[in-house]
Amino acid sequence: MQLIGNDFHGNFSSIYVDSGSQVTATGNVFTGGQGLATIYVSTASTVQLNGNHILKDGTLAVELRWFFNSLVTQDMTNNYWGTTDVDSIASWIQDVNDDPAIHSIVDFEPIAEEPLPTERSSWGSLKALFR
Repeated sequence: MQLIGNDFHGNFSSIYVDSGSQVTATGNVFTGGQGLATIYVSTASTVQLNGNHILKDGTLAVELRWFFNSLVTQDMTNNYWGTTDVDSIASWIQDVNDDPAIHSIVDFEPIAEEPLPTERSSWGSLKALFR
């Protein structure tokens, strides 16, 4: 799946990637995750999230689970996390650095130093394309 220029917000998580799925995303805003994490990735899935805002509302910004055998890298470089403190960002990510049984790691550096421009469109502008 490819996600471009959207706002995702959820109480459980803003995006839940599971069962070997592959997601690429740019220009999105991910918020939420009070019930789980803003971004949740599991079971041999991979994400390439670059040029987005990843803003945690709960304990974690990213949680990885249920990866087996070889190490899987999740590409989350060049995102804006609401801070430039890489130690804080690292503490908001649960990956192999926190639990060796996870077998997946988040590559998040370099980070965006300031909020990124994101494209906004409305339902009205979408409807206008079909008139």
